[in-house]
Amino acid sequence: MTESQLADLQWLVLSSTAVVSVFLGVLFHRSHFCTMGAVSDAVIMENFDRLRQWALALAVAIFGFGCMAYAGLLTPFNQSTLPRTCCGSLPCWAACCSAGAWCGLLVVGQRRWSV
Repeated sequence: MTESQLADLQWLVLSSTAVVSVFLGVLFHRSHFCTMGAVSDAVIMENFDRLRQWALALAVAIFGFGCMAYAGLLTPFNQSTLPRTCCGSLPCWAACCSAGAWCGLLVVGQRRWSV
């Protein structure tokens, strides 16, 4: 694979990820799939429906990660796959933005905007 083909493949993967992320963002926003809302529903209203949804999503993610690691599709303990420094290259930049977006989604949750 040449460098231009690799660069084209990187942009294809990033643009596909962007499209899927926007779709999932709209879906999660419309379905009120929110960590803070799930916890507040459980504490204040004693309704555990959304908290059970989050527990199921977490269990599926952990199980899927374990299955992919067992099948050899990814190597979680291979340190060479982790970016060592952010030197301005596209893969490191994309990895940092992706990690930041997911951490922000999990920690902050969803904001409800009134129009």
